Amino acid sequence: MIVFASQLLSAVNCWLKCMLLDPYNQTDHPECKSRPDSGLSAITELDPGYITGPLSSVWKEWVKWCIEFGIEANAIIAVPYDWRLSPSMLEERTFTFTS
Repeated sequence: MIVFASQLLSAVNCWLKCMLLDPYNQTDHPECKSRPDSGLSAITELDPGYITGPLSSVWKEWVKWCIEFGIEANAIIAVPYDWRLSPSMLEERTFTFTS
């Protein structure tokens, strides 16, 4: 049980390093760079786990419905973003809106 608790705390610490940004300049932790996925995989499903399971489906059914309706998958454009940053910081860091 102690080994499991240690592994769990280690995973939580790693996740926090990747999720938290520097409060002063909004940069990533030096050991972890987290960016959103790209394409339809970024909007169809979150990373499903044992707890979330079917709750992780976001736009999956909508995308399937569009394809069944006749819209080609490559015609659907997903624009995922890093929810941790303001729009101005997204533009400054990755040119989210101009690209």
